[in-house]
Amino acid sequence: MKGGRWRKSSYIGGGGSDCVEVDFAETRVAVRDSKTTDPERAFEPFVWQQFLRTARQP
Repeated sequence: MKGGRWRKSSYIGGGGSDCVEVDFAETRVAVRDSKTTDPERAFEPFVWQQFLRTARQP
């Protein structure tokens, strides 16, 4: 979403330049690469929460 309020990941790898940015809105969560801001991927909030739960599992 253009003009959104993007937040940069708290984990930064690759010497500080490899980051994920996320923009939260009421009806979607957009994700993009901080180096290449296009394209972005948008997900429903429920789908994003499922992804995070799965990613955090050991």
